[in-house]
Amino acid sequence: MTSDLKIYMDSREHKERRKYAERRFISWGFDYEETQLQYGDYVCGNTVIEFKTTIDFIQSIYDGRLKKETIDQANNFPYHFVFVVGSIDVACYEWKRYTKRQFHKTHFFSAMASLLTYTNVVTFKDDKEAFQCMRFVFEKCNDTNRRVVRPVEKLSRNPCYNFLVSIPRISQKRAENIVALHNLKNLRDLLKLDKKKLLAVDGIGESLADEILKALGKKVK
Repeated sequence: MTSDLKIYMDSREHKERRKYAERRFISWGFDYEETQLQYGDYVCGNTVIEFKTTIDFIQSIYDGRLKKETIDQANNFPYHFVFVVGSIDVACYEWKRYTKRQFHKTHFFSAMASLLTYTNVVTFKDDKEAFQCMRFVFEKCNDTNRRVVRPVEKLSRNPCYNFLVSIPRISQKRAENIVALHNLKNLRDLLKLDKKKLLAVDGIGESLADEILKALGKKVK
């Protein structure tokens, strides 16, 4: 099965990861091209992903790359993500072993919290999980035929709000209420929504809750 989507992969990505990515893109039926990207490591349509191992995440905090990279992504793409892959504990141990400098999990989560104020960070245990999610992120964010059925007049820095307000009958106020009540910040938070949580929001009834769940690709009972 082929797709109309095309993925651009940064040519400076690690050689082994590029080979793995190519195999995955081919298996998905996605067209792809290696090039030197100005923003992120993977770009598809309106979506950009910065891909980091946990050790690279730590290194990019120290050298200042991370903040610049993520702000540039947020300023140039409506959908922007940071995928962090690997064990935090192992990365902290390896960092201390090779640099003789301390880096604790509290430092890691502090950096994550700072990023979450303006972009979306998702952690994975390995590349397989990360690329599985990458496929769905690219498909959902670029799905103009089924998911986004109403243009969003003004994009927010919060991707959850952008998704919700694109659904018919979801006004800006309703989208804001859902985001605020459940403290939605990123894709993972959005996918945790269920009917009970939606019905707890003022102005959301049974039929509207079902409509939101369908837009999220969930089965409606």
